[in-house]
Amino acid sequence: MKFSKNQFNIFILYLVVVICIAPIIYGFYYIKSYAVDVPQWDQWDTIVVWTIQHYEGNFNLGSLIAPQNDSRPILPSALMLIGSILTNMNIKIMFYLGYIIYICSIIVIIYFLKKDVNLDIMTLILLIPLVYYAFNPYYMMRFIYNTGSVQYPILILTASMTIYLIDLSRDSYKIFFGSIFMGVMCTFSFAAGLSIWFAGLFQLVIQETNNKLSKIAIWIMSAILVFYINYELLGFPSAGIHSTSAYSSMLDALRNYPIQKFLCFMGTLGSQVIHQNEIALFFGLIISAFFFSLLYINRHCLELDRTSKLYSLLAFGTLTSLQVALTRSGLDLYVGSAKNIFFIPHFRHSLAIFLPIICIYVLSIFYTKNSVTQEKMHNSSNFLLFFRERKYINLFLLGIIFILLSLGFILHFLPGIDGGKSQHIGGVAMQYYLENYQIQPDINLEKLHPHASVVRERAAKLEKYKLNVFAKDGININEYSKFNVGTYSYIDRLNQKAIHLQTGSIVIDKVNEDTFDITGWAVDKHANSPAKAVFITIGDELNIPTIYGLDRPDVAKAYDNKNFRYSGFRASFASSILDEGPHNFTIKIVSKEGDGYYTSNQIVPFIIV
Repeated sequence: MKFSKNQFNIFILYLVVVICIAPIIYGFYYIKSYAVDVPQWDQWDTIVVWTIQHYEGNFNLGSLIAPQNDSRPILPSALMLIGSILTNMNIKIMFYLGYIIYICSIIVIIYFLKKDVNLDIMTLILLIPLVYYAFNPYYMMRFIYNTGSVQYPILILTASMTIYLIDLSRDSYKIFFGSIFMGVMCTFSFAAGLSIWFAGLFQLVIQETNNKLSKIAIWIMSAILVFYINYELLGFPSAGIHSTSAYSSMLDALRNYPIQKFLCFMGTLGSQVIHQNEIALFFGLIISAFFFSLLYINRHCLELDRTSKLYSLLAFGTLTSLQVALTRSGLDLYVGSAKNIFFIPHFRHSLAIFLPIICIYVLSIFYTKNSVTQEKMHNSSNFLLFFRERKYINLFLLGIIFILLSLGFILHFLPGIDGGKSQHIGGVAMQYYLENYQIQPDINLEKLHPHASVVRERAAKLEKYKLNVFAKDGININEYSKFNVGTYSYIDRLNQKAIHLQTGSIVIDKVNEDTFDITGWAVDKHANSPAKAVFITIGDELNIPTIYGLDRPDVAKAYDNKNFRYSGFRASFASSILDEGPHNFTIKIVSKEGDGYYTSNQIVPFIIV
């Protein structure tokens, strides 16, 4: 059976679509696997406070307008608050929301290409590395951490829509004012949103449009008004790392160390390929060199009007990358030494710096196709043709950028997976600390927020209104009956002291050891699987929950049973909850089916002094 050319093209089209959808679907799996439903850092001062105020009936809409670090993210804050109210403050749902918005923003960017370049089979194939790069696991880490998981996607989407509306507004003031409105939305989505006014101005200058001077004047006046409202009318902090004082330090660092800041910016661009200081700087220089080579080779046919959207998006991405480099690479008074020359952004800033290489790649596709259609291709054995004809040089540059984009995916894949696992482990621990906040030492609660007192106060209200980790009732060991049979279990360590090496009671000095940290493993041997839960029981009266399901490959190996691998437990609580004197503890293991609990024969004596 032979396929017609049309049938073959349809087959390739469906194949490309399936290949491109794969990393998008994996993104949902990544969030499901590694995200944890627990508020972290900035969320304790924003979404946690607002949600509590909503339940107490004293929420003030002005809270959404107040500055948050460097920005005034009104739109993301409103969406997160609505989501929090509807889901009992399920943070994981917000991560999914941000990811869906991010998918929409990438679709808009791909639409830019469709509008300017015929999406034939070859172009669709060339889009594959772009999609895999945009959805690589390292960038997915942004969607399992803090408020930026929603703010950054809205920033990218509103910036893309602003640029798209400016392109459509060539003959329409109505659409032009729509682009201004979208620019305002972009401004109040994240700190970097202010860059849209410079990118939009650049687009208006290079694209052909009716009433150009009038539109440019209106755009500039709108930008001035927005800046005035944001910094003067609504007020802005004058001291601290997120303040006008820090901005002054940034400018001083740029003026005093221009070479160092340039190299840090190159490192920021290069981090799109690899997150390693010295190598990122090298790749940043390569990306810049190839971009300017692309401009030079196509200098007589840049078609700026047709490609104005891409250049505007590139300007926006470059400005946001520059902001990250200048504000996070060292300002002397803030964030370390201004003399740094090697710099790569933290993963939480990844969505602020990923656009330049994508835009350069799309521009390369455009110029390559444009030069091929303008100049007839012909076979030649003369290798020097590559250095004389535009189409060949464009093909060469496209190949290089294709490789860089592919490397950006490959070199970020494993770090993204490892980072997701690390975030998950930390998130599970923080979830445990919050669930048991009443018995936690300050050092544990400070993992959630810099001030433990803030967590204690607000956690009590989350518990009162059954929000977040308190939305579902936990396991109450007192509701279960005790089995008369035992199971496999072992308590390994108490505060890093190996239990099997102790000959008597373990001495705990409350002054120097304010935290109890107990680790071990337990399984339900009768169900041939991990148990449902494990509790530390002190003196037959105090039952303390544990983090259960930790990876214990040694247990699976010892019993030659892979079902026992995720059977580890860990308990952490403040030593201050116990009186001085002798104590002992053991463990209770809730069965897999939850119909009772086993007790361990292992009893560990200890003395509090």
